[in-house]
Amino acid sequence: MTRRRGDSVGDKRRESPSRFRRSALLAPLPAPVRVADGLAQFRPLVNVADDDWPTLLAFLVGCYLPWPSMFAILCPHGPQGS
Repeated sequence: MTRRRGDSVGDKRRESPSRFRRSALLAPLPAPVRVADGLAQFRPLVNVADDDWPTLLAFLVGCYLPWPSMFAILCPHGPQGS
């Protein structure tokens, strides 16, 4: 496969019409840390029934599939204000 111009992020840099400033008060974002039970820590933050938990995990994994592939659309529903 030959590499074409514009295939990498570095080739797509252009002058932005907007000016972005970063204050000295803003610290850099922390580096992600891999935790063995990361999904167990995520579970209490999501109000999903135990039967629907595997479906939600499958959706989250499907979000990382490369394009073009089949992907699911998450349609949450519940009472107003939930």
